[in-house]
Amino acid sequence: MSEDRAALVSAARLYADAVAIVDPLRVRLWSECGLTMPQLRLLFMMRDEPGVTGGALAERFGVNPSTITGHIEKLLQGDLVQREEDEQDRRVQHNFLTDAGAGMVNRLERAAGHFVIGTLERLSPAQLERLTEGLSDLVAAAKLPVLPQA
Repeated sequence: MSEDRAALVSAARLYADAVAIVDPLRVRLWSECGLTMPQLRLLFMMRDEPGVTGGALAERFGVNPSTITGHIEKLLQGDLVQREEDEQDRRVQHNFLTDAGAGMVNRLERAAGHFVIGTLERLSPAQLERLTEGLSDLVAAAKLPVLPQA
């Protein structure tokens, strides 16, 4: 393996390790909420796109609409989501978070945020500056258009 390739692999592994730091916290919080990971992902998607349809959610998940319907039914029973019929097409249902659903999403985000900030506080100012620069570079690179392979 070339040195360049080895450096990329090493960076990718470190990135995966960094992302996984919050996984145990997320799993604990999600299980305390009594929801599955797909249901929680749906809540976050509905928060980010209020009124999203079941069909659009199924497309994003890459699953059958009936699969999404089952998850949404559970969220409806928990009073975390509400549906509204489309004014032009009554077959289309728009999904929104209820106040309880929005509150749950906010609690999960706050808990994860506090955990990450607590971890970042253990870094020296110089380490935090390097990390911030590196993450900024990573985010900028991810936003660049992908060039076709020759």
